Amino acid sequence: MNRLCTPFLPYIVFSIYYLHYIYFFQDVIRRRRSRKSDAGFSLTFAAFAGLIGVLIGLLMSLIFPPPQAAA
Repeated sequence: MNRLCTPFLPYIVFSIYYLHYIYFFQDVIRRRRSRKSDAGFSLTFAAFAGLIGVLIGLLMSLIFPPPQAAA
């Protein structure tokens, strides 16, 4: 029996390792999904802040025009 099991031992060890690997990443994915309510920095907020920055820049360029170059 010992000789029969020996060639398959690396495959058994690898399958156990791979099973733990799969369970670990399932747990990681489950944690990320449960954390989705706390998204942190939102892409929508970044786009909104960028739009406000562009509008303020345009307003500043209208209020304070660039100096004219002396020819």
